[in-house]
Amino acid sequence: MTRFQYVVLLSGICCLLMISEVTVSAAGLVTSVSKRKEKNVELEVQKDVFQFYTARMTLETASPVTALATVKRGSMGLEFGRIRNGGWSIWNFFHVMDGRKNLLHRSKPSVSMQNIEGTLVADLRWQHPAGGNIQLRMIQFPEQRDWLFLRVICDIPETSQPRKIHFSMVPGGANWNIKERERVVLVPGAEYNLAKGDGIVDPRAKSLVAGNNYWHEDYGNFLVYEEDRFQRVFVPRTGNFIVPQFTLRPGVKEVHFVLGRFFGAPKAESVSRFFNEQTETLSAQMRTMNWNMALDPETFYRELKESRSLAKKAGADHTVSTRLDRMETAFRQAAPSGQSLLLEQLRALRQEICAKGLARYK
Repeated sequence: MTRFQYVVLLSGICCLLMISEVTVSAAGLVTSVSKRKEKNVELEVQKDVFQFYTARMTLETASPVTALATVKRGSMGLEFGRIRNGGWSIWNFFHVMDGRKNLLHRSKPSVSMQNIEGTLVADLRWQHPAGGNIQLRMIQFPEQRDWLFLRVICDIPETSQPRKIHFSMVPGGANWNIKERERVVLVPGAEYNLAKGDGIVDPRAKSLVAGNNYWHEDYGNFLVYEEDRFQRVFVPRTGNFIVPQFTLRPGVKEVHFVLGRFFGAPKAESVSRFFNEQTETLSAQMRTMNWNMALDPETFYRELKESRSLAKKAGADHTVSTRLDRMETAFRQAAPSGQSLLLEQLRALRQEICAKGLARYK
């Protein structure tokens, strides 16, 4: 049984999306566009929903209809270990900062999502007004559904202000006025009580846990990072939202993270396993994995050729050949996320051809 379910309407088609576990076919990117008026300004609102196996990210950008390239407002929320409105922030879980200036949502990003042999890969790219761009790639492997791997490329002109990456999380829920609750950040060998002061973390810690004392202790967030890419890791004092801030070293343009969570699990046991077992494993994987994985077009064309041969042997009618031709044309013109979807459709058609072919011999 899944813990959370959402219904998404797209072009009149009802699709059931699961947060805790989804099938490969349900995972993917759904985009919708609507219009609304705010203070006599008509806005076009684009919502992009990236569905992973155990996570769901929602990007929303609002632009004046008279200037669609201009973003009036943007947000990017992540449902991953969500309990009510808690877990990673469902409003804005990720920021790239130049001093106090948020560099995201200043332009409408290009977005795509691929399914590469079961590995889900989401890409977002924002153009920077001064030149260059900011890229975010999120990966979830089918055999590692407790983790999201993030790559951030900040290829923009550097200023005198420090460049920072902020994450936002509310483990156990963003409930206000919980007097007994203490928001805490833990690193190996240390705990920072954010109800009483800031957390100044030694970057060499490699990982941290955001959690609670005295309230919803069995819910928390894991974060693994590269200790040599940051000159400072700082977590401000807070009564609610925990916001670790990672200051990049000068000249660093690419950084990697791994995000996780524990959900309704004993805090002490979860934290101990994370620091003593999982951190080193994930850190090593983060440094050595192929961040540039992409769907190999040859895979599609090879399976297309095999499907045509199979259709001929199975005596399929002419409509199958027409569908295969249309898929080939669409594949040549499609973006990466569209190519990924077409490969899935090709495989579904191939199963259909096989089933009809076998039925002839019954």
